[in-house]
Amino acid sequence: MLTFEYSVKNPDFPVAYASFGAMNTILEMVAVIGNESDARSFSQSVYDLVTGIEKKFSRFDDESPVAEINRTAAGSPVAIDGEIYMALQLCEVFREATQGYFDIGYMSGAGRKYVLDTVRHTIRFLHEDVVIDMGGFAKGYALDKVKGIL
Repeated sequence: MLTFEYSVKNPDFPVAYASFGAMNTILEMVAVIGNESDARSFSQSVYDLVTGIEKKFSRFDDESPVAEINRTAAGSPVAIDGEIYMALQLCEVFREATQGYFDIGYMSGAGRKYVLDTVRHTIRFLHEDVVIDMGGFAKGYALDKVKGIL
């Protein structure tokens, strides 16, 4: 739920404050925006963007594509949309660059967890107990997207 307040105590610099919960954290915004309508619209845009990313990348929302991947990718390759595929590619780059310290894949043993098919845009888990969690990536990705609407 989006909480919104608008103050014109200083008419030269009206301030908008908004907050909401997403991705297991509280996002708070403070902005100097000329009128309440624009401030509300901006706050709603940020809320819609961040909660949309959360719905797409959450492994805890049974209807999200990531939850679907976790349910089915051990059995056969799962087709994924361009945005999730791009995110998975970035996560692989981050995993390699950090020598595995950043890794969205979990499983009981060591080793490679999944493969991406660049032609078919699919992911396939290499072990039955693999789970991916893109929460850390999604938070940074959402902030980068918010920066774009600022």
